[in-house]
Amino acid sequence: MEHNMKSMRNALWMIIFCMTAVQAQTYIPDGSQVYGIWSAAQSPYIIEGEAVVPADSILRIEAGVEVRFKTGTEADYLNPAFDLGFLRVEGGLTASGTADQPVVFTRDGDSGNWGILYFHSTADSSSLLEYCRIEYASRVLHINDWVEYNGAVSLNENYVTLRNCKIVHNAYDGVFANSAGPLLQNCLLTDNDNGIMATNYCDLQVTNCTIANNRSTGYNAGYNAVSHVINSVFWGNQTSLESNLTSTVSLSFSLLAEEALPAEGVANEGGNITAIDPFFADTASDDYSLRSNSFAINAGTADTSGLGLPAVDAAGTERILYDRIDMGAYEFAGSYLRLTVPNGWESWKIGTTQTIRWQSNVASVDLEYSVDNGQNWLALAGGQPGSGGYDWLIPNELSEQCLVRVSNAADPSLADQSDTTFIISDKTIIPDGKRVFGTWTKEYSPFVVRGEALVPADSLLVIEPGVEVRFATGGNHVYTSPDFDLGMLRVDGRLLAEGTESDSIHFTRDGESGHWGILFLNGGLTDSSILRYTAIEYASYCDSLLDSLGFEGAVSVTGAGLLLEHSRLNQNGGSGIHIDGRSAPRIQSNNISGNGNNGLLFTNADGKNQPVVKNNHIHQNGRDGIAVETITYCQIERNLIENNTRYGIFNSSGYAQTQVVNNRISRNTVGIYCTGLIEITNNLIADNEQGVLLDHLSPQIMNNTIVNNSADGIYCNEASPYVTNCIFSGNANDFDFESGDASAPNVIYSLFSKSFLNPKVVNGGGNRLGQNPAFAGDGEHPYALKSASPAIDSGTMDNALVTLPQTDLAGKPRVYDGNNDGNSVVDMGAYEFSELIADFTADVTIGEKPLAVRFTNESVGEVDSLIWYFGDGDSSIAQNPEHVYSEDGQFTVQLTIFGPLGSSEKIREDYILVENAPRVIHPLPDTSFAEDSGEHFLLYFAEVFTDPDSADTLIYTYQGNNPQISIRRSGDSLFVRAEDNFFGQAEYILTATDPYGLSAADTFVVTIRSVNDAPEILDTLPDTLRFRADSSITLETWRYVTDVETPPKELFYMYGVSNDSILITLKDSTYAIILSADENFRGQSWLYIGVQDDSMATASDSLLVIVEAPLSIETELNDLPVVFELLPNYPNPFNPKTTIRYSVGSIQKSSVRVELSVYDVLGQKVATLFAGKSKPGSYKAVWDAAGYPSGLYIVRFISENGYSKARKIILLK
Repeated sequence: MEHNMKSMRNALWMIIFCMTAVQAQTYIPDGSQVYGIWSAAQSPYIIEGEAVVPADSILRIEAGVEVRFKTGTEADYLNPAFDLGFLRVEGGLTASGTADQPVVFTRDGDSGNWGILYFHSTADSSSLLEYCRIEYASRVLHINDWVEYNGAVSLNENYVTLRNCKIVHNAYDGVFANSAGPLLQNCLLTDNDNGIMATNYCDLQVTNCTIANNRSTGYNAGYNAVSHVINSVFWGNQTSLESNLTSTVSLSFSLLAEEALPAEGVANEGGNITAIDPFFADTASDDYSLRSNSFAINAGTADTSGLGLPAVDAAGTERILYDRIDMGAYEFAGSYLRLTVPNGWESWKIGTTQTIRWQSNVASVDLEYSVDNGQNWLALAGGQPGSGGYDWLIPNELSEQCLVRVSNAADPSLADQSDTTFIISDKTIIPDGKRVFGTWTKEYSPFVVRGEALVPADSLLVIEPGVEVRFATGGNHVYTSPDFDLGMLRVDGRLLAEGTESDSIHFTRDGESGHWGILFLNGGLTDSSILRYTAIEYASYCDSLLDSLGFEGAVSVTGAGLLLEHSRLNQNGGSGIHIDGRSAPRIQSNNISGNGNNGLLFTNADGKNQPVVKNNHIHQNGRDGIAVETITYCQIERNLIENNTRYGIFNSSGYAQTQVVNNRISRNTVGIYCTGLIEITNNLIADNEQGVLLDHLSPQIMNNTIVNNSADGIYCNEASPYVTNCIFSGNANDFDFESGDASAPNVIYSLFSKSFLNPKVVNGGGNRLGQNPAFAGDGEHPYALKSASPAIDSGTMDNALVTLPQTDLAGKPRVYDGNNDGNSVVDMGAYEFSELIADFTADVTIGEKPLAVRFTNESVGEVDSLIWYFGDGDSSIAQNPEHVYSEDGQFTVQLTIFGPLGSSEKIREDYILVENAPRVIHPLPDTSFAEDSGEHFLLYFAEVFTDPDSADTLIYTYQGNNPQISIRRSGDSLFVRAEDNFFGQAEYILTATDPYGLSAADTFVVTIRSVNDAPEILDTLPDTLRFRADSSITLETWRYVTDVETPPKELFYMYGVSNDSILITLKDSTYAIILSADENFRGQSWLYIGVQDDSMATASDSLLVIVEAPLSIETELNDLPVVFELLPNYPNPFNPKTTIRYSVGSIQKSSVRVELSVYDVLGQKVATLFAGKSKPGSYKAVWDAAGYPSGLYIVRFISENGYSKARKIILLK
């Protein structure tokens, strides 16, 4: 509500306000209206209830005044029992203390809390709290629109400046802003609930404030807030900053207690310091000035222009010392000295060179170090510069109790040392909780991780080849337990661990026994982490790591991208790899073996990821090779999966279809166990107890070779698979079933070495029973087909539900006429038969000598050996040789290959041509022509180029980069012409190419020189100009002039008249004029116009000017505005000009006195845009702020009838 009922009643019987002075105390009764001046002579002022500064008034409080408020317990303003003293500001409040004599707003008495300083939406934007101490306030509820105003200073839809204030020891928030835009400068906010709390579309600027030791948040941005926080210190709060996706806090050159900025709603604008103690002087005494070793000294922004900072800080000290502003509310004024590196917890390896760094304003310093936590100090270096660095060769002194001390050489009492101890060791030690990023190099290897090392979000850790990372072993695997003792690396950002084939990266335990934790990749990064050529061993598992979930993979991933390749994951206590949730890693070309549980484990997905497992050797794991225990579209391709204790592949993927393609699965208890949707295509499933075990599902099984399984080829439990193009041989049972179940496999176009099918198997046709598949029997692929195999060309492609891969298990084309009988028919089984076919290509087939040619063998088939013949007498047995031709000529190349089934050769006649390319014999020089000079001859091609091979006919081409200069060819000649009035340049490339594609090129530049053209006055110039004697007319002469080289506005214009009664006024420059006439002149005159360019070329013309008698018209004041209004400026922000619109209203339609002025944030008037009388109407003013600094300004519009309004504008350069 705008006014409470109690204030309205009191206003009826009180004259302005009633106050009683007793012994220099001034009592303000409940409901009083207050304004005028409160002086120190009448202090303290004791407010016994609600005091109101009316909307049309200003209360000024002088330095040294103490305002005491009645304390109480009922804060609900609508409750009749409300009993708190508070001040409601509906007009203006200026409380101006000094550093020595602040204005104090406090409680009346030694206990309890009073209400608040409440600034209503009508409060004047020039309200100012300067050098005020506001303490022991609480809150007032529902004073306006049911909002709970919890701030000692509470703002509702207004702009108030708080400068050099201390807001301390309040029961709730220090500052509360609701749809407001306060400016806080040099303020201390401590021992409140929230230091600053914003809600609902606030626009705050917080500059050089110290917000410390508040019980909740230093600054809570609320919703839809825009804030700029600069040069401020947040320390000792429960949380420094809290924001969200609806708000934006632009943070720069500020110190935060946390190691990382909030993930949402905070924009890091640079210059911020995190997790470093600011070293306040004495917080127990509310002394938040800085000690001499504070990192906040000289750490503020170097550019303070536009911030509008006061000249002194919260203690009255000059605000900027030593050329740069400090962070926080207090400027340090003495000699300072701080050690920046080492600051504690560093691990420096013996024999490496490390840089000690410090900053100070003294002349010189001495350096010392200690290896026993400061009990004894050893001299390191003396007489070092006041600020700088010292390169220290780390001595061979093993210690984890090391310190470095830097002291003023002239006064050793001014000193600073490492905040905590650091380590000197023969290894790099990473302590528990350490945030790691940057690069780990081999020079500092090994790295020993003693607890959890964390790569923060938005950070990158790079581990170089040859690095060894050792982790602490332990026995407590519960991450949330205080006894958790495993070393682990958690990656919330990104990890790039890229070794090489000859120099891998090793992740292992620290010591000879036990297991460490895991590599845990957490997050939803677009960019993947990479593990390449790494060895990961002796890891274990972590329980309750994330949302009570446990992770058992040596490499465990949830929600993060990962490329894991060419790595070895062996001897880990849990699984080799654990993929959780929506992670979709690419796992390829790894050796995953000897792990206690699974080789790979997939859990907790929701069917929206597609991980790829390809080309891995997965073997000898204690449970399953690959365990898909969740809904995921996993692609398992070209892996060797063997000798795992239970299943080669366990699939329980639900409705998400797992693709098992081109794998070799052998010597497991069960090759593939399926309870989820799966497609099994092109695999070798051999030498297991059971090849495939199907449990209540009916998958597609196509082109597999299922052989020599000691129990069953396929075992069905209520399963009816569709089997196509498969080979069954050497199994104890090709098919077997649960007793009494209703399985009915459908088998088509498959080969069985047995002469019968199980009665439950449906023979769908095309099957070959009792036939020997004729396997090759040895080599890498012993189950490939020999040329006599009945499986060749015996399959079908009629199963539309399955798409065969492009290649078979040996990498040969999958559907191929391997026996050269003219029919490309798919073979049965996992292998496509292919005879030897020699073929090759070359990267280049023509060129000049010496010509280096790289040949590529593209032969098909099982090749044992080969030989190349290059046509010049040389040969090679390399797979893909490179040969150099040193003589001209054409050369025939032949490749012959040899395999178990014979040989094949490929001959390419005259395949390689070695000859000379064309030459440039007379390079064409750059040339130039005058503008508008017509066509010019350029060249004869034959004079520019030649070809050593005279019989060749050259082909000539040309290309330019300017369409306004055209080239015309006539025979072997070139001519050039430019468009009319054009001048400029074009670059041309001439090329001569011989019939074999060899070429030579020359480049030259054509310049068209400018020739001046005179200006021209257009026919559109009017013949006559006519106006009345009491008016004028504008002639924009430039609109009637053209010039080829010069824009009309840049020409010079001259004018004359035949009658002196015609007056000429330049409007902007000479290109536009205003014509008027003497008051009594009537008649006509000639206007003479001349125009001249910068080369003195001219043109002229004239026109008749007629001046007529004026009309007598009385102007009526109709439709004029009847209200006063200050409208928003445009643009805003602006640089350097903005337009400010306002309207003047009057019921009597008479002139009134108004003023439009601009103020800075210090309340100083910087410009008066208008002051005087105005008739009713709408107006606009333009403010050119070219000479003013960037920052916030206030536009104020007032009139003599009492209207007043202000708006905030922003100058942004």
